[in-house]
Amino acid sequence: MQRNSLFVLFLIVFLASSSAIAQSIDYSKCDITVLFGSYCCGVDRQMETSFHRFMNSQHNIVQVGDARSFGHEGGYSLCLEVKDNQLDKAFEELLALFPESSKKGYVIVESLDGHVFQSSWE
Repeated sequence: MQRNSLFVLFLIVFLASSSAIAQSIDYSKCDITVLFGSYCCGVDRQMETSFHRFMNSQHNIVQVGDARSFGHEGGYSLCLEVKDNQLDKAFEELLALFPESSKKGYVIVESLDGHVFQSSWE
């Protein structure tokens, strides 16, 4: 009897934790969405590294939830939340990280108030 109770308890905990993990983020409510895409052979690692260094060095912009993967070449998008109601400043800070063009991959930065940046092919 005790073994069955432990199994049921384990099953309940597993299902509760997996349903929390499976919950998706509503990207239409993100303050800023950053998307790293690929033209061919994976995302531009230099742009990606620059972005992650920036995110680790400041505290006004935080990632919400896990990255959402797409495609077969490592593309993903991130939902960001901006603290202190400084959306324009955060958007400009993010834009400064990325080049206008790249042959390795592209990035799209989109803010909740409609500002969009998209790098292009060199």
